Amino acid sequence: MQKEYFLKWLDWLSRRRLRKKFLIRCFSFEIGETYLFHPTDPTCDSRHALWGVFQKKVGGTIWLESSSADLRHFQLWCRLPEEYRYCRRSTREELRDYTACSVFWSMERPMDEH
Repeated sequence: MQKEYFLKWLDWLSRRRLRKKFLIRCFSFEIGETYLFHPTDPTCDSRHALWGVFQKKVGGTIWLESSSADLRHFQLWCRLPEEYRYCRRSTREELRDYTACSVFWSMERPMDEH
């Protein structure tokens, strides 16, 4: 019984630490880096996250150079919506995917939108 309680407590503690580690308000951002954001998932699963390139943080507001929720449609110079609580830096593979998709998207846009 004590072992089961101890294991549940360890699981709770690790989830709590994980959540705090990836909370936006506790995170140290670097300009130009790609991050993944999520409103409820501390792991920020790339399949369900908002991807974005950090530009600046003014007060409690985060501004992104670009962002995308599906790697097909991108938004430039936007504010991170307030409902997002968790984030993490992208992996090298995720950075490659985000960069390639954003370049492809920018090439498909009509010239008057550039």
